[in-house]
Amino acid sequence: GRRRTSKNFYGFFLCPLRNLCVLCVRLFGFLFKLGSSVCWASANSYQINRIMTFQTLRCERANGIATITFDEPGSPVNTMCLAWQDDLAELLAQVLKDQDSIQGLLLTSAKSTFFAGVDLKSVMRLKATDAPAVFEGIERVKHHFRMIETLGKPVVSCLNGSALGGGWEVALVGHHRIAIDDVKIQFGLPE
Repeated sequence: GRRRTSKNFYGFFLCPLRNLCVLCVRLFGFLFKLGSSVCWASANSYQINRIMTFQTLRCERANGIATITFDEPGSPVNTMCLAWQDDLAELLAQVLKDQDSIQGLLLTSAKSTFFAGVDLKSVMRLKATDAPAVFEGIERVKHHFRMIETLGKPVVSCLNGSALGGGWEVALVGHHRIAIDDVKIQFGLPE
């Protein structure tokens, strides 16, 4: 086969979510088993079943795949702001209700980075008296991450850009990660 260049591969990830679904299902099709058969999504069989929109993310369900796209409004990057935490909780409640009709989850970003992590602006405003609420918020996010990990469905993180700190933790929620080939992208825990 023909090898994709970084530019072409990056462009592929910026195409409509349909391409992401098809790519991930084909690459990890062995995980999407239903009994003894494997579920393959083809370009011709793509059908959107449901779209849910929240303040900082949206979820598109098609062919049994739930594609969760992070897209914090008014920000160049996605962060773990309070609105995102609330949206994630609401989305996961719906995913749990619909889990019998979901074969897998894709985590994607509408930004040029995958996820930046904690909302540093809000952290800079914290006071010592905020510690109990911050601890509760961290525990809540950990609980939601664990729900995703143990849902019993394959989760693929599609990394179109950097994922640092808490953003890397979001990426690690996926059982598999697919990243574009770009030397500028960074992954890890810089703190």
